[in-house]
Amino acid sequence: MTYALKTINLYYTSGSSDKEYIVTSQVAPCGGYNVFINYGRRARATTRVSKTTSPVPRGTADRMFHELADAKVSKGYTSDLSGTPHAGVSYSSDIHVTPLTAPAPAPESKFKTLLAPAAVVYYAGGVDSLLTQPSLGVQQVPDGERLMTLQDDDVSVTLAADSLEPGLVSEDVKEELRTALAGWVLEGYYAAGMFTVCDGFHQSGENGLGRDAPLQDRIKSLDAIFKTRRRHLAHVRLASVYFGDEAQEAMSFLRNPGLDVFVRNGSSGYDVQVAQPADAYYCRTPS
Repeated sequence: MTYALKTINLYYTSGSSDKEYIVTSQVAPCGGYNVFINYGRRARATTRVSKTTSPVPRGTADRMFHELADAKVSKGYTSDLSGTPHAGVSYSSDIHVTPLTAPAPAPESKFKTLLAPAAVVYYAGGVDSLLTQPSLGVQQVPDGERLMTLQDDDVSVTLAADSLEPGLVSEDVKEELRTALAGWVLEGYYAAGMFTVCDGFHQSGENGLGRDAPLQDRIKSLDAIFKTRRRHLAHVRLASVYFGDEAQEAMSFLRNPGLDVFVRNGSSGYDVQVAQPADAYYCRTPS
């Protein structure tokens, strides 16, 4: 059975010793499970030690969970709150399990239109042929799932850009977006616990940064926010966008074979309708 969190608290009380040992298996944001222990004197701050260097399958996590608990039980630890050594060898009834719940359905009627991604077309021609207009911007397409997200104190919505079905990002990402980019509708890619912002606009349109604001202005404003809040953003980053002459120069290192590149008109707003010619393209450089 899949779960979000599974823990067992074990105790050992003898003489002046009053120890606590906690085994935890927790679902990872990108799938799989992490296993870790906490140990120390009961009712005091504990020390955490990870037993997995990266997420493992649920079956592996469950086996590690029970091996760690069994090893302590064999030494006298018990799930009985008395902590009396060997007070009980069966702890299965004291394992706490938090079910894994699906992401809450997005409030579709209000936000699906707002979070609809800008339309792009896939272009099979040479990337260089698109860079004939000085207003075009270019950026490398990050790895991960393309998502749309809006996070603030009142709203928490994340949708998969391809389907507009509920999407999933970690709580760390949500908190950083609420703190630094509240109210921004953001398009980006999520992988390995990191959300890379590629574009966005403010839902209120404040300061001229709504959907109709030029891409160059939106990116400039986002860049300023990231530079100001950089020390507080460990799970969110901004993808580099190059315009004009910088775009031409950027192509010197964006020509890696098979690299996905996003080319977009820097003077255009965030248009969710059909992309116009030479307005928004995903390109793959020749392999």
